[in-house]
Amino acid sequence: MKISIATQGSRGDVQPYLALAIALKAAGFEPTLVAPPNFQEWVEGFGIRFIGVGPDYSEVLASDAIRRWLEGKPGGLLEGWRGRLGEMVDAALESAIVAAENGDAILYDMKIIGAPDVAEATGKPTICISYLPNTTPTPSFPVPMFPLMQMFFAENHGPFVNSMTHVSGRLLRSFPIGHVQKWRREELGLKSELFFPRMAQTTKGFLPRLHFVSRHIAPPIDDRDDGVHTLGFLNLEEERDWSPSEELNAFLSEGEPPVFIGFGSMSTSDPERFTKTILEGVRLSGARAVLGTGWGGLNVGTNSKNVHVIDYAPYRKLFPKMGAVISHGGTGTTADALQAGKPKFVCAFSFDQPWWAARMKDLGVSPGSEWAHKLTPESLAQKIRILLDTEEYHSNGAALAEKMRAEDGARDGVACIKKLLNA
Repeated sequence: MKISIATQGSRGDVQPYLALAIALKAAGFEPTLVAPPNFQEWVEGFGIRFIGVGPDYSEVLASDAIRRWLEGKPGGLLEGWRGRLGEMVDAALESAIVAAENGDAILYDMKIIGAPDVAEATGKPTICISYLPNTTPTPSFPVPMFPLMQMFFAENHGPFVNSMTHVSGRLLRSFPIGHVQKWRREELGLKSELFFPRMAQTTKGFLPRLHFVSRHIAPPIDDRDDGVHTLGFLNLEEERDWSPSEELNAFLSEGEPPVFIGFGSMSTSDPERFTKTILEGVRLSGARAVLGTGWGGLNVGTNSKNVHVIDYAPYRKLFPKMGAVISHGGTGTTADALQAGKPKFVCAFSFDQPWWAARMKDLGVSPGSEWAHKLTPESLAQKIRILLDTEEYHSNGAALAEKMRAEDGARDGVACIKKLLNA
């Protein structure tokens, strides 16, 4: 059976589904990953068929407007998205059609807002997938998405408020509703919708939803909705034979385990200033650090006695060698840190990052988070020492990692997909 997997976004939005595609191929399916074109070479390097659709989100996130938003200036978000919103909506709608054309069944990330419509038009089996527990309202925790919501509702505020935050899921379709309605009529031959649907909802009912997140981090959605399945993180096994370079290996052997600091695809309008903040914070803490440069968040020159700089390393291999992890709090980096049993501090920029920080604080493996634009050398130095010196964080992290070892999102995801597709 041919299965299309459709997503849009940065590497963190593509990597989990690449892991799922690899597992599906090993199980005898013929997967195709539909994602932004800049990931083609990387995905095809794993032997997975790829179709490129949409913009390069590294360019979107690097725009001046979005960088201003990430630095705490709310107007930047509206300005940045407004400038490219039409392009991103069209990419999501096109991705849904391309996925249907290239698969007997469709798996789609919730950002592919046209997928339920295509499912309705084609009748093809369709499953909503997410690396966040965000497709279905729950009183257990607030919605882990939408930047504006995360400014006020990342923390647990009780069942009523938690449930209400999930209403924001309808915003994905409410902003471009006129455009989507026209597309439904002209491209799919469907009538306009009479309401704003919830995620994974069609005029015929709800689609199955798979949450690829550990049930020890986000408790499964309650029994009132049996269409939701919580399956565990999707882990991409990159470079199985990877080992530290001679230089990194020498650095690791010279003292106590260092703290890892990296911010993935997040960036600022002044990388030089932000880098100085990080380096001075490390110096003040007296700790050792491995710095990952990412997509431009850090602009570090050469190594020093207490700092080693890397462009890339597979985190699942690197983090077990670290004493703690400091990052932007993206899903992939967070999952890798938790599964390595390491304390984690989130230097949040936006998106789902404050939610992850709140969950880890509740689980006793983190002191919480601080907004990146408010970070100072002194506050960073304090957090580094707290992470490295608080034994409770280390013991709780090790216990949590032990629980998660029984989970395998790819294995259980394939089994669930087989059952849902009768394959």
